[in-house]
Amino acid sequence: MKKKLLVIIPIIIAVVTFFYVYRYYNKEDKTTTLTVSEKRWVENNKDLEYDFEIVNDYPLYGLNGEGVIFDFINDFEDKIGITFNKISYLKTTNPNTNSYRIRILDNDEKLKKMLVLDSDDDVNEICEKIDNVLENKKEIEKLYSIWRKKYSDNSKKLIEKFVKL
Repeated sequence: MKKKLLVIIPIIIAVVTFFYVYRYYNKEDKTTTLTVSEKRWVENNKDLEYDFEIVNDYPLYGLNGEGVIFDFINDFEDKIGITFNKISYLKTTNPNTNSYRIRILDNDEKLKKMLVLDSDDDVNEICEKIDNVLENKKEIEKLYSIWRKKYSDNSKKLIEKFVKL
């Protein structure tokens, strides 16, 4: 019995210690929602300025230095403390630097045609789209899963590229 206790107690201590250490390094700060390791990265890279290309001819997202993307970047700078050199570009242009870039991605046209409602749609068109969704549920799920995987993989690559810096 004593031999079992001598084996079980260190295992329990190791497991409890592991959970406390894991929780410490992965606990998010309430104000910034950054973990301890992310805060350390920010502190080490706070003095650097990162080039960030932002689309500047797309209403709502970014137009003449205002929009959702600009608001997000400004809030990020204020709350986190990292400085960005904001470089504006037009949606139709190719990247001219190796900086980070926020792009407006075109959705899958077939999926968009089935699901997206426009303000120009009349009641009959909305009813047709609803009926179409109900009739093609399996196809929509398949198209959505393909779209989600494609952009999820792309997002993972971009995050890995960012972390390597």
